[in-house]
Amino acid sequence: MEDQKVQPLNSALWAAALALNFFWVLNILKEAFSSTKNFLNFYPSVGPLLGLFVFSGVVFLASVLIFLITKPKSQKTAFWVYIISAIIFFFMVFPPIFEPLVGFLAGK
Repeated sequence: MEDQKVQPLNSALWAAALALNFFWVLNILKEAFSSTKNFLNFYPSVGPLLGLFVFSGVVFLASVLIFLITKPKSQKTAFWVYIISAIIFFFMVFPPIFEPLVGFLAGK
């Protein structure tokens, strides 16, 4: 019974971890390559950030559905994967790390 209550939370933690990683990778690609920025810019008054958030939301929802089907068991593992992903996300969007990485990928 307890496992049935925890399993959706595990799925949400895993999905959030994947969505965070997808977000920072796509954000770096958006800044490094104009083709990615143009692809994400489907509503010009908002800019490419709308596409970034929409695709990250889609990845989150798809991941939740996949993890609800696969049913990850370990709550401890799901928690630590989420915490590590949040820390990586923080560092990858932190300007002293973000800007040199974008410059390297863009060839500047």
